[in-house]
Amino acid sequence: MNEINQPVTDLNTFVRLCESISDEKYLAIDTEFTRTKTYFPKLELIQIASVNLMFCVDVPCISDWSSLREVVKASATTTVLHSADQDLEVLAQYDLLPLRILDSQIAAQLCGAQKLSYKNIVEEYLGIELTKDQTRSNWSIRPLSLAQIQYALNDVRYVLPLFQVLRNQLQQMDRLSWLYEESARLLEQSIYSLSADNAWRSFSGGATLNFHDQQLAKQLLIWREKRAKLVNRPRQWIMSDHQIAELVRNKPQSVQMTAHMLGKKRNRIPSWVSSVHAMLSAKTPNTHLPIWISWRSLNSDQKRQVDELLDQINLFATEIKLPTSLLCTRQEAVETVCGEYSARMFSGWRWEIVGSMIEHWLEANDLMCVNLPKPLVPESPK
Repeated sequence: MNEINQPVTDLNTFVRLCESISDEKYLAIDTEFTRTKTYFPKLELIQIASVNLMFCVDVPCISDWSSLREVVKASATTTVLHSADQDLEVLAQYDLLPLRILDSQIAAQLCGAQKLSYKNIVEEYLGIELTKDQTRSNWSIRPLSLAQIQYALNDVRYVLPLFQVLRNQLQQMDRLSWLYEESARLLEQSIYSLSADNAWRSFSGGATLNFHDQQLAKQLLIWREKRAKLVNRPRQWIMSDHQIAELVRNKPQSVQMTAHMLGKKRNRIPSWVSSVHAMLSAKTPNTHLPIWISWRSLNSDQKRQVDELLDQINLFATEIKLPTSLLCTRQEAVETVCGEYSARMFSGWRWEIVGSMIEHWLEANDLMCVNLPKPLVPESPK
């Protein structure tokens, strides 16, 4: 393999290298970024590997990304990443989200691997031991050290060889279509999560609130996300999850009280606090439908049903050598018992292998619903 050991800093060289990989069927990509005081991750380095070429790009030095954009969005190219979610988030800022991805970590999980870090999987499947001494490096400092560059290149050096081994194993296990489906789902989720209107979904404290307060919390979470993006600061620096939960529970009666609960000094109240207080004071529609459901909000009979459902899925998962959580998480089981049939197991390859068992279990527990989604048949890999 032709390996360039210094970061590419010249635009003409970058364009030439992108042209040289434009016809590749598979590309491996990884990123290094910093994100301590900002909402948006600051991309510092992109590492790229094909079968014959490997190089990394010093991101602050490149002013035009159209040549790489054409490569990753080409219909003939599949981008392989390992644990892709954060890489996809940072690539999206440069409009570099690939048209099609495959995730080698997901591939290893579908093969039955227990330890899913890049280091562990490379060692297990390729017999190569990697050092991770630069994991917490400051990638914003220039010049980058030789150790940093080698570490960064190693993060893509073995992705394609690793993927080939995993792909062959999945093909033998008749699970290759599962990988295509899971990777496509991950890419769709990455695109979906870019909208601030979806920021409420990951809020952990929502299920402890009553339904009215859940509505308020959702509005505050969406507002916080938009504010964090606008000022490019971590969302928790604007308002923490705990502060949001306390605000909607206590509903302070004045802007000053709201500011106090947010830890702001009386003589230095930011103007945006008024917007927060106005949301807390506004009327929300009455609803009997929860936004968040958790284990703690279930009655004893529902908790028994969740445990029973997970036990059945665990038995099946053990038989086919997959972790139970890959088929159904505890939260998804909670939502299923409560009649929310949006869990992953109600579509695609999961439904194909456990659908009939789930339907029988729902019927036996009088939980069957006319809104049960019809199973979706996964698209065959190309």
